[in-house]
Formats: sequence, C-alpha cells, structure tokens
Amino acid sequence: QGVTIPSQRRWVQYYGHLIRNSLEYSPRTVLLKALRLQGMPMMQVGTCVPSFVVRFNNVRIHTSKVYENLRKTDTIVDLTLPQPVPLCGDIKIELFHNTRTYRKEKMLHFWFNTFFIDMHIAQQQAWAADEHRSL
Repeated sequence: QGVTIPSQRRWVQYYGHLIRNSLEYSPRTVLLKALRLQGMPMMQVGTCVPSFVVRFNNVRIHTSKVYENLRKTDTIVDLTLPQPVPLCGDIKIELFHNTRTYRKEKMLHFWFNTFFIDMHIAQQQAWAADEHRSL
C-alpha cells in the first residue's frame, strides 16, 4: 500500500521479474552516452535550460554541462555527454532547470538499476538516436 511513486513500483516489478524468472542478480555495466528528452519541459519564464547529475550510492559520479540554446518547439532533445559514463547497479539521475539568475531548480529525479536494462532494446534505441542525429 505504501508503494506509490513510479520508481518504487519499478523496484517491485524488478523483484517480481527476478523471482518469476529464477534469475540471479549480477551487476551489469552500461555506458551512458546521452539523456533524451521527448518534448521540452514547460517553464514559467523562458525556455528550459537543462542540466543533470548522475549518482551512484548517493555519490555524484557525473555532472553535466548546462545545455543552452534549446527551443520550446524541440520535440526531441539529446543531452549528449562528451565522454560515455560507465554505470553499474542502482543509479539516480536528477534533472535541473538552470535559471537566468544562475540558480538550479530541480525538475525531477528517477532511479533505475542497470541489471534490468534490456540490452537488445537499449541497442535499438541507440541506433535510432544515431539515425535521428544524422538526419
């Protein structure tokens, strides 16, 4: 009954998947190359100016640059990293809006575990992203 937010429900689904499929948890490393926003978040004043932080065990392992010059009309925005960041285990990503007064306003955060990333689907999404960038 206390499981209400999406990331909590996702953890229950993760555990159920392990049990149903008799899987043994083993760490899986993936490379984070970009975050994709589908549609720009609406801000009260101006266009969203995003940045993000990646955490592992509540330790900051990556802080992105501030992504400027985005448009409200952008339907897909890839926040590309200069170098891929290796991730393994429980990961938290926090997304911020950077205001004109140089303050960071937290928009959202989400958690995931790299063990449960379907590598086949992830690879297809990476290929689709590469095709989108080359258009």
